[in-house]
Amino acid sequence: MTAASTRLRPAPKSGSTPLGKRLLGEPRLWREVVYQGLFDAFMGRGRHRRNAIRWLSSNDFIHVCDLSQVNPARVMELAEKLWTMSKEEQTNLLRQLRVHLERKE
Repeated sequence: MTAASTRLRPAPKSGSTPLGKRLLGEPRLWREVVYQGLFDAFMGRGRHRRNAIRWLSSNDFIHVCDLSQVNPARVMELAEKLWTMSKEEQTNLLRQLRVHLERKE
């Protein structure tokens, strides 16, 4: 690695990233919780997977969706779609979802 490649770069100004404006604050934090729940339900193993699947049908899940400003019905539609996919397709869709959840809607 060169010295130039190891230097810290300043953070981009809000809205200047190629993905558009990024969501900040508590809603972003709660969206990470929603994402992690979906990830654990489909990519997790054992107890983590079972707990995540149970969480997706709980009142806590709905509350977290409210805090994250995400429609729980849309998340469940996505989960139903994920059930029919191969692991590779699930991985790709979850990556896309993570990028989407970082943006403002």
